[in-house]
Amino acid sequence: MANKPISTMKLRTLIRYKQEGRSHRFMGKSLNLSRTTVVKYLQNLASSGLDWTALLALSDESLLLLCRSGHCDKPDDRWSGFSKLLPEYAQELKRPHVTRQTLYEEYHKIYADGYGKTQFLLYLREHLRLEQAYQPIEHKAGEKLFIDYAGDHLYLTDRDSGEQIAVEVFVAVLGCSGLVYAEASMNQSLAALSMSVQNAFHYIGGVTACLVPDNLKSAVSRAHKYEPDLNERFAALGQHYGTAIVPTRPRAPKDKSKVENGVRLVYHRIYGHIRDEVFHNLAELNAAILRELETLNALPMQGRKESRRMLFEHLERQYLRPLPSERFSWKNQRELTVHKNCHVQLSENKHYYSVPYRYIGRKVKVLYDTQHVEIFYQNQRIALHSYSYQEHTYTTTEDHMPSTHRFVSAWSEAYFIRRAQVVGPQTVLLVQALFRTKDHPEQAYRSCVGLMTLAQQYGYPAMEQACCAALERRRYNYRFIQYHLEQHHSKSTPKKVLTIPDEHQNLRGADYYKAQTKDESVD
Repeated sequence: MANKPISTMKLRTLIRYKQEGRSHRFMGKSLNLSRTTVVKYLQNLASSGLDWTALLALSDESLLLLCRSGHCDKPDDRWSGFSKLLPEYAQELKRPHVTRQTLYEEYHKIYADGYGKTQFLLYLREHLRLEQAYQPIEHKAGEKLFIDYAGDHLYLTDRDSGEQIAVEVFVAVLGCSGLVYAEASMNQSLAALSMSVQNAFHYIGGVTACLVPDNLKSAVSRAHKYEPDLNERFAALGQHYGTAIVPTRPRAPKDKSKVENGVRLVYHRIYGHIRDEVFHNLAELNAAILRELETLNALPMQGRKESRRMLFEHLERQYLRPLPSERFSWKNQRELTVHKNCHVQLSENKHYYSVPYRYIGRKVKVLYDTQHVEIFYQNQRIALHSYSYQEHTYTTTEDHMPSTHRFVSAWSEAYFIRRAQVVGPQTVLLVQALFRTKDHPEQAYRSCVGLMTLAQQYGYPAMEQACCAALERRRYNYRFIQYHLEQHHSKSTPKKVLTIPDEHQNLRGADYYKAQTKDESVD
């Protein structure tokens, strides 16, 4: 079996002892090496032609490579050729189905007098270890907050059905102290992510210089190694809190090792401890998570006496930037087209908000929350409304809808009443009621156009009956008229019964067959 090479620390200590003039016996006893091994390494190092000071200045990899031929008394010529193949073998191992045994068999065919299998695998393994080594990243206090979502879910239980509802778990970790924050949310949407990030900042009591998300779809529109594209609303959150958003590089796990370790701790210290508890809503679940979170951050870190909370309080808290006076006002965003009636429609409750008439047919950006609706065109705000929960209604600013506008100049209440008179008196009354119940005449125009279309489709008598029913029930809207016409049309339409007539041109009759029988008897 090949001799196991000594560590670089022992090798450097050996060189220092040689500089100090120590005996071989002293070196071997201090480093737990045999005298023969000490002599072999010193001879091999001396054959390099470098003095002891120059040898100490070499990197670990160069020093180890210099000692490759030092496992025997005579210089080993096999190493010079084999060392040049190691980078190539490291690349080959990255290819599918290539194993170290395959590489050794190929090597042995070409170099029959080369290294045996044991030495071949030993040197290859050490080369890979040195190649994959990297310098641990040291994070400055208050510099970075790493964020991500745990891969495994937690669950809520429906009180009535007992159904298990999966929820996402957000995890944030401070780079320097390692303080962990976690909370549950219903999904990974941009709104949920923004709220979780804000809660993390308020939990630590400040803002870090950088926010480091993984390449979440809700945070990063397009991942890129050098210039990723951030979601516009998530970037606005960073501006509000005065923190730079620096996503991790794609396929670079070292960039997010902190938060990956944080997720692992959340699994062990939170998931495991609350596994038998039942939660019916997010508030209950997050209260349990926060309870276990405080215990997790108070525990001593592995290999250290300090806890994450202790490191944070004494080292990192003082370097955090202050929180802004107000939280980030999260707003939903939609891109909508302005209708011909000078309104845009929000699909949540089918409510309409007015826009100045000159933007008819244009694409506008709508930002809204539970209080306000803002409408922008080319980054300029053109309308502001209070948010309304009423369905199928209009919020209209008078200045947005001048009745002299060329598009609606031919439409007026008188115009639609004249059209309704052709249908009947009940239709006229309904049209008048439509205009009477709307805040602005333009709001009734589309409903009236729809009524005229229904009158053409179902006929004037049916339309009159539907308008009469609507007036009796005070249902002055297009939807009721449409529903009424559809229901009565389906009931009044008789079902067709298919019958076969007694006689038609395709029936031959009895006389035809009698004639055929006579012809056959004559033959």
